[in-house]
Amino acid sequence: MTLLVTGAAGLIGWEVVKQLAAAGEKVIASDVRPPAAALPDGVTFAGCDISIFNEFLDMVRECKPTRIYHFAAMLTGLAEERHQLAFQVNVVGAHNVLEAARICAVPQVLYVSSNGIYGRDLAEVIDDYSLQRPNTFYGCSKVFGENLGRWYQDRFKLDFRTIRYPLIIAPGDRAAYHWVAPMIEDALVGRPHLCVEGVSGSNAHMMTVTDAARAAIALAAAPREQLKTYCYSVLGVPRPVMATEMAAELEKLYPGFKVEFAKKPSRQPPVRRFSDKYAREEWGWQPAQDDIGKVVAEFAVRIKN
Repeated sequence: MTLLVTGAAGLIGWEVVKQLAAAGEKVIASDVRPPAAALPDGVTFAGCDISIFNEFLDMVRECKPTRIYHFAAMLTGLAEERHQLAFQVNVVGAHNVLEAARICAVPQVLYVSSNGIYGRDLAEVIDDYSLQRPNTFYGCSKVFGENLGRWYQDRFKLDFRTIRYPLIIAPGDRAAYHWVAPMIEDALVGRPHLCVEGVSGSNAHMMTVTDAARAAIALAAAPREQLKTYCYSVLGVPRPVMATEMAAELEKLYPGFKVEFAKKPSRQPPVRRFSDKYAREEWGWQPAQDDIGKVVAEFAVRIKN
């Protein structure tokens, strides 16, 4: 069985590549640029731009995957700044992946989304059947990809599955709006932290990159007859964590560490509570790092390695 991972040089895509390779799978790692680290045994790199249909189709025809993990995407901050390019990558790219899968008879596509598909008019608790009214270009593009995949499932019987992530935590992540990882990293390396991507009232559901990869692999491997929802939110820490709470925990764990917030909030950011009950009920999802202490400990291991 050959497994194709798009966006393989990215944060979660690379972790999926490593976990699949460690399990003995044959993996094709695809991205517009090679991963920074050496390829694990059993992994082949294939350079490809998913926004160019013939380029992606030729690659799929050549490698003949039995499953595609589609991680390639432009995330929120960059997509807001360069929405036309994000349209090509996130929207056209999703269509190209699904159409290539149809033409080449790839049995399964795992599509990667996030809780960015939600935005306006939300209930107190958000689950997989909550209203999707995103307020970012990234969120709009992911809603399109999810629904297009369901259309391919209905029309062409493609085994299409979606995983929706919260904020993913790993060393080196200093993307726009991602305030958690820089705070933890500064605590671990012993430098004061000036929080520029969040405010004191910021809050987030969070998940380690290790758990994120585990969840994608588990969902793809789940027996199809168990799945009823098909588009699943997954969580690591099962509740939103406040920025002030994370700062206090790190200051307690690492005496002398201090956090300052660069911006004062003009209004209190909303606290959104997500539920991953369908992932837990239908295919048995259970995170390994499900509290702040475990998240920080996992982060520390990655920093050391």
